[in-house]
Amino acid sequence: MKSKLKNLWPVVILAFYLSFFPSCADPCKDVSCQNGGHCVDGECGCTQEWTGTNCEVFKCDQLNCQNGSICESGECQCQPGYYGTLCESKIINRFVGNYSQATTCTQTGGGSSTAGGNVTLSAGSLPIEIRVAGLGSPAFSLTGYFQDENNFDLPQQNKGSYTVSGFGTRYGDEKVTINFTYGNSGVTYCCSAILTRVN
Repeated sequence: MKSKLKNLWPVVILAFYLSFFPSCADPCKDVSCQNGGHCVDGECGCTQEWTGTNCEVFKCDQLNCQNGSICESGECQCQPGYYGTLCESKIINRFVGNYSQATTCTQTGGGSSTAGGNVTLSAGSLPIEIRVAGLGSPAFSLTGYFQDENNFDLPQQNKGSYTVSGFGTRYGDEKVTINFTYGNSGVTYCCSAILTRVN
């Protein structure tokens, strides 16, 4: 009897080991990752340009980049003035409309003023351009250039006896803020305009 029990000990020990310790089988043994992909826990981790179970699909082959954009590293690289996964949308369309303005200006050396009325944002002659009409007091008409889908720059431009420059930012679908400065005869005004969409 003791001999039989002695012979069972290896079986008991093996069963105990198998129940408490996971299998040492390599989960990546039968996984063949392509195009620079690496297997982790049985699944391929692909580089940016590739996708698919085995990283066999070139992302750019699946993208129809529009408006002159090209695909690089699996993403459409948009031309200035466009945005979206496929560069299918014009940035200006996010801004075009009529807005009411609440503009406050402070003068160097003291003093402040406010301006109301309407401001119109419209398309320029190039996809990257935005036209701003009726800003502040006097009501400036300015040309800006998009930096990205939510921001535009108003480079320095001469309007009558004034020199004007600034930048604008879109917040949601209803508001645009424009910070700008203008001056003449050594007097500079620093202004902040909050535009709220009317239509």
